Formats: sequence, C-alpha cells, structure tokens
Amino acid sequence: MSIYERENVCIVGNSSSLKGKGFGERIDEFSNVCRINDWVVKGHEKDVGTKITHWVTGAGKQIPKWSKGRSLKGKYTILLWPYPLFTTWRKWGIKKNIGSHELYDVVPEIKQTILNRLGYKLDEFSIWKDNDSEDLYDTRENITFVPEYVTKRISANTVAYPSTGLATIAYFRFVLRYNVFTVGFDFFLKNKDHYWENGENACKVQFHELEKEKRIYDKWLDDGLIYEL
Repeated sequence: MSIYERENVCIVGNSSSLKGKGFGERIDEFSNVCRINDWVVKGHEKDVGTKITHWVTGAGKQIPKWSKGRSLKGKYTILLWPYPLFTTWRKWGIKKNIGSHELYDVVPEIKQTILNRLGYKLDEFSIWKDNDSEDLYDTRENITFVPEYVTKRISANTVAYPSTGLATIAYFRFVLRYNVFTVGFDFFLKNKDHYWENGENACKVQFHELEKEKRIYDKWLDDGLIYEL
C-alpha cells in the first residue's frame, strides 16, 4: 500500500484502558475525531473528550437501544462491514426469498434493516436517496457505505474477519490516507469491558482474531504507520 500524509485524525477506541488517563483535551484538539460503534461521551469527557466528526459503525444486531437514533448532523457516518458479511447478506436474501444470490436484489431490504437497527425512520431522516434503489452505495447526508471491494482489500491485508476497530484504522490510514493517531485500543485482551461499563459487563467478542489483530496494530505502530497518543 503506497502512503502519503493527509489530514490528521484521532480514532478513539472503546477500551476501559481509557479510564483515568485524562486524554479528553488532547482528543478534542484534533480537527477530525472518529468514534466507533457504540460510544458514550456524557460523564466521561475528561478521558474521551466530546468532539466527533466521524462515526464508523458495523450496524450489527447487538446495537443497544441507548445508541439508536444518534444525530447524524455535523458528522460523517461510515458503515463498515467485515468482508465476509457481504456473503452473509447474500445468504440472508436467499433465505428470505429475495431475488437471486446477487447482492443488488437484497439491497432494498438491507437498507431498511440497517435503518431500523440505527433507529432512523425514512419519513424523519432520509439516509438513502431512494430506499428502493438497488444501489447499496446511493447515499446522502454525509453517509458512506464502504464498498465490498474495499473491505476485501482490508481483510486481505489484516485478518479475514477484522473488528470494526482494526478495520477503521486500516480504512483511514491505507484507503483514505489520513495521518492516524489512536487511543483506547487494546483489543479487549487486558481490559474486557468498554470504558462506560464500570467493569460490570465483560465484552463478548465473536469471530475476531484479537491477538493477531493486536500484533498487526503493534507492527503498524513500530513501523511508524500510525501513532498512539
């Protein structure tokens, strides 16, 4: 992957390792601040800051009720799936008898399903120009749906089923070519809960190769491709 420097972005992970570190002011100094999947600012401002310019989400079924209906105003929303999920969506369409195995036959149902997961209603906030369109990437309102070929490239250069965190770092660094700073990433190897959970709920991670992801992340740091706060 050829690299050249672009804008700076601080990508904030959700690890409880953030607690008590007081990174909030440093995070908010960045012109671009990206947060991932579910995140909480209220009550944690000193450690995680308040700014958000980019939100990356996998729009998984596990999205809790409190994170639904987030305002999209003033930020870019990026929907980023692991590459294998595109095949899963195709199988989902076949199971529901939606056309053939081709992805475009399933797209209108995919759009509506994700809208429901995120808590948005078409009559209140039109995320997609035409929800009945067979173009998955036909978006408006600063919404980006990362294409399948890009997620395939990320998987080929990381792990088969990357977590949203690792995929987000790879997407900003090697696809969008931002100068990436990270904080709050330990891939749940030492800290098993999110920073807002107060040690009450261990994060349950499925499908991801977290130890391998951590090695890849550490190599990026060692090679000077990304930086930690």
